[in-house]
Amino acid sequence: MEAITLSLKVSRNLNEIDEGIESPPASIALLKRMQETRMLQEAYLEGFKDGIIWLSQNEGNCKHGD
Repeated sequence: MEAITLSLKVSRNLNEIDEGIESPPASIALLKRMQETRMLQEAYLEGFKDGIIWLSQNEGNCKHGD
């Protein structure tokens, strides 16, 4: 059964039968990309804030210019 499924997938890819079926419309792809970007920006900012807090709490422990 797996061999038949694989054969059909290869055949479809070669004949480009599924072209456009699996890819979402441009507007949906853009919305998804914007959501992913927003999530990455939020994660980056949280990490940045945590770094600032850590630095302020450990200011005396950091060696500068050594």
